[in-house]
Amino acid sequence: MRCWLALLLLGGLAAGEGEPPVTPAPAVPRFSFSTSGGASWSLSPDRPSEAFGVRILYDDIRVQAGRLTYRLTAYPGASRALLLEGELLSTAELPLEIDTTASRMSGVGFRGLLRPSRVRFTRQDPDPAIAQVRFRVEFAQVGDVHGMIDTPRGPRQLVAQAETVVLDLAAPLDPAGALGRPRMTAMHLYGTPERLMRFLTIREPVAAAEATAALQWDGPRWGVRKSNDWLSLQFGPDGRLVGSQEGLRGDYQERDGEGAIMQPEASTVPTIGK
Repeated sequence: MRCWLALLLLGGLAAGEGEPPVTPAPAVPRFSFSTSGGASWSLSPDRPSEAFGVRILYDDIRVQAGRLTYRLTAYPGASRALLLEGELLSTAELPLEIDTTASRMSGVGFRGLLRPSRVRFTRQDPDPAIAQVRFRVEFAQVGDVHGMIDTPRGPRQLVAQAETVVLDLAAPLDPAGALGRPRMTAMHLYGTPERLMRFLTIREPVAAAEATAALQWDGPRWGVRKSNDWLSLQFGPDGRLVGSQEGLRGDYQERDGEGAIMQPEASTVPTIGK
């Protein structure tokens, strides 16, 4: 139960400096789960599980949170109860951090460190035509984001500023009803009505201390620069960027043909929390 929960939570975040090409992870990644403040586990959908001082390690992905709550329920075709919803929170004793910088698992798509105030994860309605389970993971009060993404032109450092980041994850369901490894299918970045989301790809990676939109916006290193209400990035099964959509309010600029990485395409805004 705890192991596959970790798989869901860790399926696709990031932010960091320039990294070598991704290589496949071992067939059975290492896993550890610990709590320092007590826990109460439940298999009942009417009573959530709760744990304090949570630390999770899966592969080289690290999660820590002051408080974790979640509920499990049955799912069509699954051999066991699956995650329905849950939440990770910071506390004074242990801030919330999700760090995928060192991960080499395929399908992660975006690698680095995020420190939001809260993470909520929700299982989506099943699609009878597809043998997979879909989840949406919402990160609140994110602020600065920096990381690495694999684009059609090769790895690029991503630097952004967003109020909310949402990940869409999908995990296969095998004929026996077992849940496989999740992968990130999309990453959505949102601004606010008063402050647009800002996004840059950096051609020459900068150190973490310099990887902010405020420092890089008017600098010489960016290849693509855009601001908008929201931006949606889509990723293929191998974790490579395959497309993007965005809102209509902001600005778009590119240098030296780097726009081949991001094709601007107006679309309707994804709904946060759905």
